[in-house]
Amino acid sequence: MKIKIEADSHETLTQVGNYFRILEAGGRLSVTLYLADGSSRKNDLESGMAWKVEQEFRAVEIYSETTQTIEYVTSFGEILDSRISGSINTTEQGGAFNGLPLLNFDVNAKTIPQNLNRRELHISASDTNAGLIWLGSKVTGAGIPIDAGEKAVIYVNSEMQVYADNLADKLYLAELI
Repeated sequence: MKIKIEADSHETLTQVGNYFRILEAGGRLSVTLYLADGSSRKNDLESGMAWKVEQEFRAVEIYSETTQTIEYVTSFGEILDSRISGSINTTEQGGAFNGLPLLNFDVNAKTIPQNLNRRELHISASDTNAGLIWLGSKVTGAGIPIDAGEKAVIYVNSEMQVYADNLADKLYLAELI
């Protein structure tokens, strides 16, 4: 579906699914998914990016700082697209993808160390987690929540605080440097 979003405005769409993908956009969008249980999740997405959540969502709110036309799709389950054509250079930017040690929560608040060479921090909450993990916070209810099995990519090279509602929950970490 294609829609036009005016600069500095929100569009709320009644959509049902657990998978949301931006097929085409002129810039970064702030996307909020309103889940069936009444909660919501928010992420920044760009053209080509997708977001799969474990719960069903009932509405999508899209915010853009600039006027742009976007094309998106929602569904249940992932939609894979192999229509890429042409040459793709995977070495031009350089860098390496490094796995980091598993982060076990023996205490609720932990710190992911700073790495000034890091471009992206990839975070995956264990499928067996029993509670929410809050990214960017030392307390529950603040920051960005991720649930069991959810993933996030954060563009940060400074240290980052994380908080687990449940001791014994785990985060898998990797970084692109």
